[in-house]
Amino acid sequence: MNLAAINLINIGLMLLAAAIAFVVPFETFLFAYAVLGPLHYLTQISWLHERQYFARGKRDWVFLAGLTVAITVLNLIAMERGAGMHWGMLGVDLMVWSLFWSLLLVVTEDKTLRTVGGVIFAVVLFFLHGKGPADSNQMLYVVGGVFLPTLIHVFVFTGAFIVYGAARNRSLTAWLSVLVFLGCGAAALLAQPGTLGYSATDYARQSYSVLQNMHSTLLQYTPLLGGTGRPLQYEEFFTDETSLRLGRLLGFAYTYHYLNWFSKTSVIRWHKVPRRRLLGVVVVWAVSVALYAWDFALGLRWLLLLSLAHVVLEFPLDWKTLLAIPRDLGVGRKTSPSV
Repeated sequence: MNLAAINLINIGLMLLAAAIAFVVPFETFLFAYAVLGPLHYLTQISWLHERQYFARGKRDWVFLAGLTVAITVLNLIAMERGAGMHWGMLGVDLMVWSLFWSLLLVVTEDKTLRTVGGVIFAVVLFFLHGKGPADSNQMLYVVGGVFLPTLIHVFVFTGAFIVYGAARNRSLTAWLSVLVFLGCGAAALLAQPGTLGYSATDYARQSYSVLQNMHSTLLQYTPLLGGTGRPLQYEEFFTDETSLRLGRLLGFAYTYHYLNWFSKTSVIRWHKVPRRRLLGVVVVWAVSVALYAWDFALGLRWLLLLSLAHVVLEFPLDWKTLLAIPRDLGVGRKTSPSV
C-alpha cells in the first residue's frame, strides 16, 4: 500500500472517530481506552524495544523504565490513599523530569552533559514542586500530571507525527491529513451542537468516575474550551455542553491516536516481532479487555504501568520527531509535491 492510500485511509479514520465521538463521546473514549489502548501499549513498547527506544545509548531505556515503575507506584499510592496528593506530585515531578531527560538521551551521549543537565532539571523541579492542584504551583500538576500523559500525548504528539510525515514526504494527501486532524480537534473544541440527543449509558456513568479528577482538571484548563465558570457535579459531566465538548475531544483524540498506530502497520511494521512475544501480547490484551469490561477501575490499575510506560518510553521518539520537523520543512524537495 502506497503512502497516498495510507494517508487517505487515515483521513477517513479521523472523520469516523470524530463523528462517533460527537454522538457518543464518553462511550467512544472508554471503548478506545479499554479495548484499543492495551493493544497499542503492548505493540508499541515491543516496537520501541526493537529500536532501542530511539535513544543514543543501548541501555538508556533501562533508566527510563525504572522511572516509569517509580511513577506508577507513586500514582497507585496516591489513588489508593485518596488524600495522598503528595505522592502523586512526586510522580508528576518524575514524569516531567523524564521528559527533559529524554531530550538529553536524544541530543548527546556525553555523560557529563547528561549529568549536569539532569541535575539542573531536578533543581528547577525542586523549586516548582507543589502539593497539588490547589497549590500555588498548580500549573506543574496541571501540565505535567494531567495534560502530558493525556491530551499532549494523544493529540499534540500525534499531530507532530502527522506533520513530520507530511514534511518528510511532501505529499498533498499528507498535508490534507494534517488539516483534517486539526479540523476535527477544533470542531470538538469549538462546535456547540448541543447534546445531539446523547444520554450516557450506565456503564459510562459508572466507569468514568475513576477519571473524574482528570476530567475536571482538563475541563478547567483546556484552551478554547472556556471552562464552565463553576465546579460541575459528576452527573453534569454527561449533560453540560462544555463538558460534552471535552468528552468529544477525548473520544476523538484517543480513538484516532490508536487507530493511527494500527493503520500504519505496513509502514511501522510493529507486528514483525518473535511469534512468542506476539502471542504474549494477544494473551495480555485479552485479559486486560476482560478486566476493563468487568471493572473499569480494576482494569485501569492493572494497566497503569503499561499505560505510563508507553508514554514515558516514547519521549525520546517524541523529541526526535519535534527536532526533525523544522529540518525537514527547511530542506524540502525541489520537485513538485506528490499526491
